Amino acid sequence: MRLALTKRGIVKLAFLTAIFVGVALSGNSQTLLLMSEDSSFIDSRFMLEVRGSLDYRSNRLNNEFMDKFIVGGFINDELKDEVGEGNDENFRFGGGASGGIRFYNFGDTIFKNPNLGVLVNLSSHWHARASFTQEFYDMAMYGNRQFAGKNPSLDPINADYITWQQAGAGIFHKPTMSFVSLNVINGQAFSSMRTSTASVFTSADGDQLTVGLVSELNESDTLYSGFGVSNGVGSALNARINIPLKESKGFVSLQLQDFGFINWNEYTLTHRANTTYSFTGADINDVFSDENEIQFPSLQDSLFEETTVSKQTTFLPGRLAVTLNHRIIEKGFYTLGVEFIPIPEYIPLGRIGYSHFIKDKMLAGLTAEYGGFGNLRVGAQFQWWTKSNWYLQVQVNDMPGMFLKNAKGRGAQLVVSKFFNSKDDRKRTED
Repeated sequence: MRLALTKRGIVKLAFLTAIFVGVALSGNSQTLLLMSEDSSFIDSRFMLEVRGSLDYRSNRLNNEFMDKFIVGGFINDELKDEVGEGNDENFRFGGGASGGIRFYNFGDTIFKNPNLGVLVNLSSHWHARASFTQEFYDMAMYGNRQFAGKNPSLDPINADYITWQQAGAGIFHKPTMSFVSLNVINGQAFSSMRTSTASVFTSADGDQLTVGLVSELNESDTLYSGFGVSNGVGSALNARINIPLKESKGFVSLQLQDFGFINWNEYTLTHRANTTYSFTGADINDVFSDENEIQFPSLQDSLFEETTVSKQTTFLPGRLAVTLNHRIIEKGFYTLGVEFIPIPEYIPLGRIGYSHFIKDKMLAGLTAEYGGFGNLRVGAQFQWWTKSNWYLQVQVNDMPGMFLKNAKGRGAQLVVSKFFNSKDDRKRTED
């Protein structure tokens, strides 16, 4: 039987040590193309797009704490107090990262419609999230001394981690850059913990510890790990529908991302706990005596009573976003949007922003968001369509988070695209 669960692993899972992991759905990377009066990109033969994103957010865990917890460093009492005090709300955290390429073939004609073309994409994704109570944070950071003679309830505790790769193909609408694609998923790894009951009683003099736990931990095959390893297969649907407004005032965008599932193989593990465990300690004289053999408890053996191995199915952290971009002056437009992920830790995210054309093919903007895995954050973006038909987008989702230790998240996105063999390219070649 394949087992790899340790005490450290449980704590790390609860806090999501894999913090830089999933996908940041932070807007439409072709906003400039759709809001610009220049639509010559349609005349290209094809476009190659390379993108990468990183985004994580918490309502209470600040950047200094997370940097030291993940990368390493001493978390002193002052930092523990700063994170833990002054808020009764449960801790929430979530993050994602992705990287990939997408190929748009403008030269194709699909179903005898010259406005339709073929797209192909290849990408890799990581996603993690967690939620836990104030009591769990206090127990993990300060130990159980403060709870002597008490029986604090630490539940609920939820944590998820998943990483996958996907390859797909679809159809896109050239004038609006709308698309639909179907993807084949390679499931690399996942872990998921649900704890409905967790309590720790420490006797007043500290000589007895009683733990009550009702929990389930699922994880993919632990013997085979690493980038690209296949522990499961699945499929997913991605789509973006851009609907133009009248009089070229802008467009409404409907986006569905990672709507799919993964079937994990027969080596997937499920650990279950439904028990109360008591430990009364050991007499120091017995510990150093040659006559008595002391057996100290194993957390896995003591708390997780049952482990099974079987196939499992999990859903991807799919997202649905609706965005309005509406022109209010000749070179400026506002953005309103809302984003949903159907998981308990995620609060529907609202977005508002303003963007302005600095030049005909150069755009800059500011955004403000509230919700998701955190609270308020302010970001900025820059988009540039060059004369040589390069397209660049740089977006920072949380500007204060890039510089401030007490901010509660970071996020950035980079998109670099190239239009090949457009009419302008051919004209320059002839000249």
